[in-house]
Amino acid sequence: MKKALLFVFLFLLLVLGLEAYKHQMGTYTSYYSLSEVSPSEIANITLNNLLRTNHFAKCSFHVDVGSAGNGYYVYFIIINGSFKINVTLEGVAGEYKCVPEGVILYSYYLSDYWGKTHVFYYSYRKTWNLTFPSITKPIYYLNGSIIFLKQGNEELNVKPCLYWVDLKTGALSRKICLQEKHGATVGAVKFLGGKIYLATSTGHVYLVEGSEGRRAYFDSIWGITVGARLKLDVSEKYVAVAYSFANVEGKEKNGLCVLTTSLKKIACKSLKEEPQAVRIYGNTVYLQVGGKVKAYRILGL
Repeated sequence: MKKALLFVFLFLLLVLGLEAYKHQMGTYTSYYSLSEVSPSEIANITLNNLLRTNHFAKCSFHVDVGSAGNGYYVYFIIINGSFKINVTLEGVAGEYKCVPEGVILYSYYLSDYWGKTHVFYYSYRKTWNLTFPSITKPIYYLNGSIIFLKQGNEELNVKPCLYWVDLKTGALSRKICLQEKHGATVGAVKFLGGKIYLATSTGHVYLVEGSEGRRAYFDSIWGITVGARLKLDVSEKYVAVAYSFANVEGKEKNGLCVLTTSLKKIACKSLKEEPQAVRIYGNTVYLQVGGKVKAYRILGL
């Protein structure tokens, strides 16, 4: 009797352990599959439909950007008709993004994750300055706030972080860092209805909503990852991540995975070539691969 009870106990431990492992690794259910179909059978999709949406405003004035101070400073010249303003920021590279109220200028050090990013905001009413750690860029404008992404790095164990900055005051209102144990690079970001989805070089998709953040594993490559090229799209029902991983041995792994918007992985498909873009329409995922568009219908079995 004791041996039988012990056997049942060990069996239950094994089952529970497997279920916990599946949950941790994001193992998907077999009730879904991806079936390749002709793109013309579903919708009239062209390669231009797969381009990324611009989350910033069209600039109402001209901005010149150049190097100054022996290459360790970046100059910006904001020109609006006869009006001109000169701004110089520390760094070796400079970019800008426009918002309805003004323009955000920022400079940083290329590939230097221990350097700083300097930000200058200009509008007709107000200006402010900010300094961020590492390479930090504005990625989204929403309801008077700018969301900045501090890029991470696996080799240097730098974690990616998101910062929310009030456009009027320049005050930091919120910060969330992704819980990557050894750091990670964010390869793609998508926004939908107040939710933020991010795909990382460790093979995880993150969902940031409010002050909460969670993740799900989709795929990775064996060994040390030296390259991760990620594409991401989100609909009301699904999250699609197309990826290409490369390791130190020169091997490559390409694929497509589909999750629910609550990050339950439901289906994956291996690919022979690196995907350049991904887009979801209804129950179909469209990929740009090798200059062509492929379509995969999400089927429930």
